[in-house]
Amino acid sequence: MSGDLVKRYQLDYHHTRTYAEMAEDCDGDWVKYSAYKAASDRIEELEAKLAKAVEALEWCATVHDSSRASTTLAELEAETK
Repeated sequence: MSGDLVKRYQLDYHHTRTYAEMAEDCDGDWVKYSAYKAASDRIEELEAKLAKAVEALEWCATVHDSSRASTTLAELEAETK
């Protein structure tokens, strides 16, 4: 998930053309570079927060033998496949 979303929102300078403050994304749409970069940064920030949340759930599942944490982790893994 991570790589696909970030690649979609990051500029690949070898495959994009820029004009002033506009950039052509991988879908061929022209967008403001600042909005494009902000979306990319936000995705990376949310992925980092999600990784911390998953780490906390894994800890709860093992230390406290929490069935709810284990169930939530299983659901998250199923959704990413």
